[in-house]
Amino acid sequence: MITCADISPFRIQIPQTDLDDLHDRLARTAMAFGELMTRLGYERFGAEGGDLGVGVTGRVAMLLPTG
Repeated sequence: MITCADISPFRIQIPQTDLDDLHDRLARTAMAFGELMTRLGYERFGAEGGDLGVGVTGRVAMLLPTG
């Protein structure tokens, strides 16, 4: 837990996330997307995403470059 005590009169607490877990989830989602597109019969496909979707589409490019 990160605490910002210098901001008064408020106390802000930001929970830390396990980045390894986040990276694993993004990779699993990217692979599931690739599997879906393959099962739908696409030999080649592209992906676009914003906000959190950009993490998934980045993984699609890294893990499935021939997709």
